Amino acid sequence: MKVMTMAAAAALALGLTGAQAGPVKVGMITTLSGGGAGLGIDVRDGFLLAVKQSGNTDMEVIVEDD
Repeated sequence: MKVMTMAAAAALALGLTGAQAGPVKVGMITTLSGGGAGLGIDVRDGFLLAVKQSGNTDMEVIVEDD
């Protein structure tokens, strides 16, 4: 019984290590045109700067205009 529990735990641990295959995709919707474009562009640029400074290389940011 103890060996079976340990084997199940090992199989679960091995399965969890390869779960993330590609970059994490983060979507951002902000105002990039029209009257509020100035603020929306600043928000976008600030977010992209924070992602860059975090050092996280496996993150993809997708930005769209509302």
